[in-house]
Amino acid sequence: MREVRHAGPSDAQSLIALYTHLIPDEASVSERVAAERIAALKAYPGSEILIASVDGKDVATLTLIVVPNMTRQGAPYAFFDNVVTHQAHRRQGHVIALLAKAEEAAWAAGCYR
Repeated sequence: MREVRHAGPSDAQSLIALYTHLIPDEASVSERVAAERIAALKAYPGSEILIASVDGKDVATLTLIVVPNMTRQGAPYAFFDNVVTHQAHRRQGHVIALLAKAEEAAWAAGCYR
């Protein structure tokens, strides 16, 4: 069964492993740096990293970034980045589930798009 949840600093190692499926030849950050980046991202209201898990194994992730804005009556906008699925779990709808959760969170944060 799939679960979509918010990542925390304790998910650093799992996220590092997932990102190797996004950019295989890139050197990974340390677990300490990853945990710091997760915490820093959470400091931006509405922004977060989402993780899709199946039977307790993290299989996909997406970063939601909410950006403050000076147009649209100050409503922020959102974008998604670092979207990746573990190679062995692709084409199973995990990213669609992540996108749905991220879109829901972006609307809840007052984003206009």
